[in-house]
Amino acid sequence: MITVKPLDNHEFDFFMDMHYESIHILQGKPAKHELLNAPHLNKYHEGWGRKGDRAFVALKDNHLAGAVWYRLFDETNKEYGFVDSDTPELGIAVHSEFRGTESDES
Repeated sequence: MITVKPLDNHEFDFFMDMHYESIHILQGKPAKHELLNAPHLNKYHEGWGRKGDRAFVALKDNHLAGAVWYRLFDETNKEYGFVDSDTPELGIAVHSEFRGTESDES
């Protein structure tokens, strides 16, 4: 069974793993710490929990299986998916152990 729930503080490391997984680089992907701390990417998690931040985790049989999150930015701090200050930028990732598996729900 798959359950979706809000991210708890103790799941932040998993959230960061999923943030890393969501960045599509086919070859030569830098290490997690290096990539997520690059100036153009750390804005997506630095100071997490501010107004406009929201994250959920997916659990399958009580194991963390994936995450989805969004964050609001404004005109002075826009990046890849910016539309306007009322439209959040969205991220999503599935843990490698759960990719390509089927849900047991019908």
